[in-house]
Amino acid sequence: MADDESESTARRVARSMLGKTLKCTLDDGRRVTGDFVCLDRIKNIILSNVIEERGVDTTVYETAKKPGKTITTVRNLSQAMIPGVHLVKVEVAKQVYNRHVEPVLKH
Repeated sequence: MADDESESTARRVARSMLGKTLKCTLDDGRRVTGDFVCLDRIKNIILSNVIEERGVDTTVYETAKKPGKTITTVRNLSQAMIPGVHLVKVEVAKQVYNRHVEPVLKH
């Protein structure tokens, strides 16, 4: 019974987050920010209007003035599927949490 209730709560929380901006950190260090579209049963997340940030070691560039430093590259994508097995952390703005998630958890 408690498992059914917690599953129902998890679904309500996920539903309340639809369309909200999430920031996901992947196990390879990439950070992906976008609008939450979908979550499947194996924790794959689909985001739209995505910004992917990735740290790149400057030693891969011959013209690097300071070798050994890391620069951040940014890539814009219309949609991205984030594999659940690579997710380290999913974040949401505190205002979004307070307005959309907290009421669901108190219900």
